[in-house]
Amino acid sequence: MNKNLLLASGAAAMMLVTTGCATKAVAPAPAPAPVKSYVIEGVLFSFDSASLTPAGEAKVAEAAAGIKAASGTTFNVVGHTDPIGSDAFNLRLSGQRAKTVAAALYRSGVPASQLNVSAMGEQQLVKTGCGDKRTQASIECNAPNRRVEINPVR
Repeated sequence: MNKNLLLASGAAAMMLVTTGCATKAVAPAPAPAPVKSYVIEGVLFSFDSASLTPAGEAKVAEAAAGIKAASGTTFNVVGHTDPIGSDAFNLRLSGQRAKTVAAALYRSGVPASQLNVSAMGEQQLVKTGCGDKRTQASIECNAPNRRVEINPVR
């Protein structure tokens, strides 16, 4: 007869496996490491552009390494814009930004099957109160809103 007994003390747990007359301790499998999220933002995209700056390319390369290490995990690649411009223009631009990042991830060896690409336009601002006029102050203030977020699907 086989009997298994789970012993737990505090944060540690051990499974005792009984097979026939012998009993051996088996440690539980370690929890998987948390999967990191990435944000390609601000100065990493020029205003009114889907082109990555050199710093943006470097950030995408960092994200690619992390995504490849998390093989089997799917990531959402979501483009965002600031509120300057029309809703339709911003939705299109955020989609172009997400596709730009996804293409850079593909070039870095991330399989397309690991990525879901979408666009949010100006719907999820991370910084508000900057205004939506095309002034230098508003453009600089809104930089954090011009981003692509790469998050693991949970």
